[in-house]
Amino acid sequence: MAEMFECKVSYNNENEDGKIVKIKEEYLIDAVNFIEAETRLTEKISEIIPGEFQVEAIKREKVSEIIKKDGASTWFKNKVEFNYVDDNGETKKSKVVIYLIVTGK
Repeated sequence: MAEMFECKVSYNNENEDGKIVKIKEEYLIDAVNFIEAETRLTEKISEIIPGEFQVEAIKREKVSEIIKKDGASTWFKNKVEFNYVDDNGETKKSKVVIYLIVTGK
């Protein structure tokens, strides 16, 4: 079963002033394990970024649901916290879920 992995990548790029700046970006990859996540990330980033880049970190991302519109390309990560309140108004339980919403063109 595939899981979602949050991967952090850094690379050097030249800005408008001609200065070299370090760019850090995050990507979300679906994979079976860390090795597959790094392999898939490396393949995709090699197509986008010319030159050298470094994989800074990879961690599992607990995603509760992916809400997707067909043909959409812009992803948003939403962290929602649900608080359950009893009749006395006291918070009994808190649950955090992460939704990935894909929208736009």
